Amino acid sequence: MLLISAKVGPFKSINVPQDVMIDDAVTVLVGMNEAGKTVFLQSLEKSNDAMGLASFNPVEDYPRKDLVAYQKRHKIKPEEVTVLTYSLNGEEIVELNDELHTKLKPNFQFSVTHNYGNSITMCFSVDEKPVISSLLVGSTLSSDAKTAIKKATSLRAIPEMLKDTNLTEEDNAFLATIKTRIAKAEWSSFVKWEAWEWLESRIPKFLYFSEYDLLPSKMNLVDLAQR
Repeated sequence: MLLISAKVGPFKSINVPQDVMIDDAVTVLVGMNEAGKTVFLQSLEKSNDAMGLASFNPVEDYPRKDLVAYQKRHKIKPEEVTVLTYSLNGEEIVELNDELHTKLKPNFQFSVTHNYGNSITMCFSVDEKPVISSLLVGSTLSSDAKTAIKKATSLRAIPEMLKDTNLTEEDNAFLATIKTRIAKAEWSSFVKWEAWEWLESRIPKFLYFSEYDLLPSKMNLVDLAQR
């Protein structure tokens, strides 16, 4: 999984959101002193710190000239700081599709928005129809149940589709399994929730270090590598 673009701001000296495309090999930031190169890197670190220590703080990070006005609305609606967009490689697409029975395309991308409340929102879509179709392959469901399920556009819709159908013992067992599965998430799309669980564990983390910073005198390299 690769970070392919980052939208940063308002953050410290970056008053207006800036979009930066990330090359899959090397990305070089060039600019005069105080142009915002370090600030950009720090925004990435605070978005997903490998050490698990960094976080956004409005007092420290919000542009000073607008801080007073922002603090009045911070608790009600924390402002966005970064929008990070990622892409998967071919092997990851195949693995995800095989595991969840989805049919994500090779150019699949998703974005994660981080705000000053240190919460996130995700933006991507997943078609649930291939997942529903996979449930019917080789199943022992009755023909009536299969006909009803084929009309569903999401897993959450299946119980409603089967409500007025005369169900066999196998149908009821299938329905119980579906209800147990969709009860695990509050999201309207359970498949999207499953996909996010898969994606979240693979999102790259950031470690920022410069000649002006000091590393701890002792570091557990194995623990750092695992993070």
